[in-house]
Amino acid sequence: LGIETFYDAFVDETTLTGGVNELVEALYGRAIETQSDQVAIAQNTLINSQNAFNGAQNDFNNAQTSLNNQIASWEGFTGVDYETEFDPGNSFHTSLETFLGIPTAQDTLTDSQAALNTTQDRLDDAQADFDAESARNTLIQNEQANYQAAAAALIAQISSLPALATDPTAFPDFSFFGDQEYILNTPRGFSVYGDSMPTNSNIQFSSVDSEIEARGESNTESFYFSGNLNFTKVPIFESIRLAGGYRRESTELSYERVTGAGPNEGILSATVGESAPIDQSNNLAYMAVIFEITENLKLHISQSNTVAKPTFREIAPFPIYNLSDESLEFGNPGFVFRSDGKFRMWQGGVDDYGEYAPADPAALRDPGLGKNLIVGPDFAGLEIAEVESRDIRLEYFTPLDGLLAVGYFEKDVGAPIERVFAYQPNGIDLNTFINNNNDAELSGFEVELQQNLGIINDWVSQDILPFDWLTIGGNYTKIDAEVERSSFEIRNLATLQGISSSRPLYDQPSFVANAFVSLDIEKTGTLITLSQNWLGEQLERVGGLDDSLSGSADIYWDEFTSINLVIEQALTDHIKLKFSVKNLDSPVRSTFEDAAFYNNMVASDLLTADGEQISTSAVGYKRTSQTVEPSYSISISGSF
Repeated sequence: LGIETFYDAFVDETTLTGGVNELVEALYGRAIETQSDQVAIAQNTLINSQNAFNGAQNDFNNAQTSLNNQIASWEGFTGVDYETEFDPGNSFHTSLETFLGIPTAQDTLTDSQAALNTTQDRLDDAQADFDAESARNTLIQNEQANYQAAAAALIAQISSLPALATDPTAFPDFSFFGDQEYILNTPRGFSVYGDSMPTNSNIQFSSVDSEIEARGESNTESFYFSGNLNFTKVPIFESIRLAGGYRRESTELSYERVTGAGPNEGILSATVGESAPIDQSNNLAYMAVIFEITENLKLHISQSNTVAKPTFREIAPFPIYNLSDESLEFGNPGFVFRSDGKFRMWQGGVDDYGEYAPADPAALRDPGLGKNLIVGPDFAGLEIAEVESRDIRLEYFTPLDGLLAVGYFEKDVGAPIERVFAYQPNGIDLNTFINNNNDAELSGFEVELQQNLGIINDWVSQDILPFDWLTIGGNYTKIDAEVERSSFEIRNLATLQGISSSRPLYDQPSFVANAFVSLDIEKTGTLITLSQNWLGEQLERVGGLDDSLSGSADIYWDEFTSINLVIEQALTDHIKLKFSVKNLDSPVRSTFEDAAFYNNMVASDLLTADGEQISTSAVGYKRTSQTVEPSYSISISGSF
């Protein structure tokens, strides 16, 4: 009875038509009808991907050329090799590096490399998709007759397999596209489990949720001049050298979403109501006075103006999950509504907090709208922060290129960019970036030591190892960086007690130190350097309370140390091979919450299961902990 019921439902016994035959025919008709279009789409995607890759390759080449030119200017001014002799503890080196825009050029090159890699991946994917669609088209054209025969064979098998009446697994192997992965290979719009009106829920493997495409653009135009002035023929002043320069820099920076709608972003469907691209020009000057007190003793006094630009991450118009502190992170590209629903209500003229006129752009700047935005109108969008630096440094040069230096520095940062807590969607911290409306002040001192041990050759036996192969060194910088809390973060903090109105500046460690030992075997052209770095506590995220008075404390990175290894080998007089390992010791890095902030936000009457009191300090302030695995790199470079 089971066999007959199955057979009658699918096939006309007289004509052997209908049922499976017609199903296969209909599926093939739809597949053939759409497959040529799929091939054309894949071909267009391949062409567009190739064009995008060519553009990214051109941008990368331009960025590489620009960086090489700036490094050449730096080397011409300092008289040393940038790659091997740049000293991060030398304020003259770092100030000139910043003035010439080398860090910006390096960031641009890194972004260009990432864009090039992305377009290469997309080109590879597009080529693979085109090849697959072409093969699929050929397969469909060739196999229709095969499947008609397979349908007839299926009917014959049904007639000869009585087990099918009670055992569905006895059904013969049958594949829609000739392999066992026919569900995965079913074109969008076809689903053996779907009904006659396909929806997102019954189309199998049709799309990936939360797929967002965004396009970032960064353009920098600048011109600069620099020079030196020596008084070699002027009595009294022959020991003085002046160095200075001027740079005019114009920056355009934007990051806008191309595709991807807010409602598909899960718990966070933030929507950009209006972008606020950066279009800013800055006048940057540099001046230094070098006093050659003696042949080996020099005094540097300098002042410079630089800028700190937002990164693409800081203005990204989409969310990411930040593993370091287990939070969501959304950039600040402009006026960003907390949800697509709030944006639509605002578009309609009415939202949860009042009446607005969407046709009037000024309505976006209404302070009352701030409760619907990730950050209020006063902080929507980022701008470039301006930095003014002053420092004085005394250097004493010892034999065999040794150096002993001490210095003091001050910096004023206007509207520093900081990572801040915004609010908590579904109990998860959402962080973003703002320009603090207060200026930050930094000051500190630095000590640096470097010495080749060949100076002790006359007193120590060299039977085991020539001491002039060894160089030791290190530096220590103490940093005091403080800023007043922004009006964005302090708006609800009045409800807490003991929270200071000032705090450390975001992302500035309390100290930085490193020590190294180098082994330079000149005969073989081998240079091995082992170093250890120390990093003090630094503010990782500024805390706060949202409008519901729920929130999160200031989060700090704990002190951190790591060991690094660099091996350089000269292959010829002009070619060098370099291998490096960072975080060789797999150090652990952790975050913790500010104690005063934490204690104000955690109930003071915490109890154990037995009803005993627990102090908040016993609970602990540790937030996250992670092991930093070693990273390896190898490179080859040449000089001609």
